[in-house]
Amino acid sequence: MKNIIFFILFCTCSCWANLKIAFISDSSLMQVNSAIFNGIKNTAKELSATSGKQIKVELFLASNAVEEADLLSKALINGYSGAVVYPIDSANISPKISELKKSGFPVVVVGRNIKSSDALSFVGTNCDKYEALIQYVLEKRSEVNTKIACYFKGNSLQNVDIEDTAKIDELFASLMELSKIKECLKNKVMSVDVIDFYSVYAEKNKIDIMRRDSYGEIFFSPQILSNMQPIQPDTDRVFALCIGALPMLEFYFATNSITDCIYDDYYGWGVFALRAIVFNKTFKNTVKKEYLLNPIHVKKENYKVFVADWQKWLR
Repeated sequence: MKNIIFFILFCTCSCWANLKIAFISDSSLMQVNSAIFNGIKNTAKELSATSGKQIKVELFLASNAVEEADLLSKALINGYSGAVVYPIDSANISPKISELKKSGFPVVVVGRNIKSSDALSFVGTNCDKYEALIQYVLEKRSEVNTKIACYFKGNSLQNVDIEDTAKIDELFASLMELSKIKECLKNKVMSVDVIDFYSVYAEKNKIDIMRRDSYGEIFFSPQILSNMQPIQPDTDRVFALCIGALPMLEFYFATNSITDCIYDDYYGWGVFALRAIVFNKTFKNTVKKEYLLNPIHVKKENYKVFVADWQKWLR
């Protein structure tokens, strides 16, 4: 209903000029950037078609936070009407957003919530629902005695002593808004490892893995699986859950290597971010400070949903 009202108002308002919107993001995100940008781009096309006005969008990538802040400044100078930004960090971006607000330049933050009061809006994921989905997977897939191996992304293999609470707290804190996931795993954690690629870890630890009984695995980054090496079948592995998604995970679903994936609605972030800027610029109305979208849960039983998502997001 809200969307219908928005389109009626949008189509009947003739008091605004054409818009040019920048999407500025972390260059390391690659496919995630494509998904967000396609959400922005396709929404711009739809709104342009319904209004008769032109909304142009353009993607800019930064390799560091200083460069990203500089790109935001250049967007204002070069006549852009506003920007969507996936922040590399808050230290450089938050002051820049505050500076640009004084010039009437709205910025919508997506993905990483830097808590900037001067941002027009934040578009991200409902973390309570994300954690509830993780809890659901654990309860649905686990057996009574199931223990869980946790893997975090790093550049080298590092086994963390399960008694080293400070290090384990640090690793879970790195998950940012999802750091409370640790509470879902209370008394269930079997091991914690920082690894580059799972296949390398599995080869070095194949004897220990063979000795495991009724265990699950959680990959806290899809990058851990990005070298496309199959996970060896193991009847004692009751589930393998990946937090976050990249399109190549289709291979792991197809080979029955992972059972579940929970990930952000990257495309939806782009849709809501673009709408927030257009609504603000065209009607001068206040928009919501937060748009928290539901995460997506794909299971091995219906992984074609995952394939369909990425086919839409990357085209």
